[in-house]
Amino acid sequence: MRPSGLRRYSQFNAIVDKLAKGFEGQEGLSPSRLLNKLKRAAPYMGVPRNVVSLMDVLVAFSRSQDWAPGQTPCVWPRNETLSVKLGVSVRQVQNYVRAAVEHGLLTPKDSANGHRGGLRAADGKILWSYGFDLSPLAARAQEFEAIAAKGEAEDREIERLRKTIAALRRRTRMLAETCSYHMLDGIDAEHEVDLVRMAVTHIRGSRNIDQLVRCVALLTKRVDLFQGAVDDALTAGKAQETAENPAFETINPSPKDEMNFVHSTTTTQLQTANAVTSRGLAGRSSEAWDIALLAPKSAVEDDLDRHGIDPGFVAKACPELIWDLDPGPRAWGRLVSIAEGLVGQHAISLHAWREACRIMGQHGAAAAVIATVYKAMSGEVRRPGAYLRGMNEKALSGALHLGKTYHGLREASSQFA
Repeated sequence: MRPSGLRRYSQFNAIVDKLAKGFEGQEGLSPSRLLNKLKRAAPYMGVPRNVVSLMDVLVAFSRSQDWAPGQTPCVWPRNETLSVKLGVSVRQVQNYVRAAVEHGLLTPKDSANGHRGGLRAADGKILWSYGFDLSPLAARAQEFEAIAAKGEAEDREIERLRKTIAALRRRTRMLAETCSYHMLDGIDAEHEVDLVRMAVTHIRGSRNIDQLVRCVALLTKRVDLFQGAVDDALTAGKAQETAENPAFETINPSPKDEMNFVHSTTTTQLQTANAVTSRGLAGRSSEAWDIALLAPKSAVEDDLDRHGIDPGFVAKACPELIWDLDPGPRAWGRLVSIAEGLVGQHAISLHAWREACRIMGQHGAAAAVIATVYKAMSGEVRRPGAYLRGMNEKALSGALHLGKTYHGLREASSQFA
């Protein structure tokens, strides 16, 4: 059949149409939160980045009341408009839309003549519209959360297994070097290293947890046997050396009965050098080192400590912004890095960020920026840059209580969840 110019209808359209009809709206639903849930789940669903970018642009055309009960979140931008915003051709926009339908993210809502359009009332509610129905995005919100949580848990487990495999490989190389140094006969160290290298090459880039677990089990068993053989060879060599030189074991390294003999001891209680005192940088662990530790705490940071606001609390209060925070000494550094990224993404000036760091300290500034962006996403703040400057002024006057702010955010986040 020759093309008629009409939109093709496939099994994907049938699925998204059903999803759209099942969504009846939800009070207080935040479109930005829906979009963040999609972004977290997209890598594990196989949704391409260009499709996520399309959904980002389309959601921006909607308003909060479009997602309320009795309403339909429909937008009607032209392909030419989307082409400009995405920086691609109109043909590519059409491909992105088709891919979004296939991934169950939107459904086209066509008019009688195939044109897009809509009309809003004075209160902003949609009177009629034809374009892209975004209801499937809201209908799958819980599914996105579950997929993201499962995928992130798998990421952590995969990372743990890969680190274990890397440690086993290093252990194998260490044992091989031991064999070479002591010239141990009867052990084919090169063969053991090659076996481990082939196993690591075979599973490189794999996300199959079962395969990685089997690889760890097999490598652990192989390396343990290798180490056992090396230990036996070293013990046998020591016994042979003692047998050939019986006086070796009877030598007294510390003849205390000798006059004027300075007794040599081994102790862990050595005198502390100047370089490792509390005033020196060497006294800080490289794992936990943070530039903020060199400066005294600001009043805002004291306020956070007083209210028990640590990186874990910030992550739980603002889960849409922080979902990959590993607990540990570098957690505050990670939050500062996240805050710096949010500054560029949400039209907050570098001057306001630097003033926040100067007034509140790095930790306080990071917490302030994250709280500001979180409120902006929920619709409480319209101008994040101006809001942060206001927080800077309050911090200077001692009127900023960021700890209480985070307890409020945490309570709101728990109620929404």
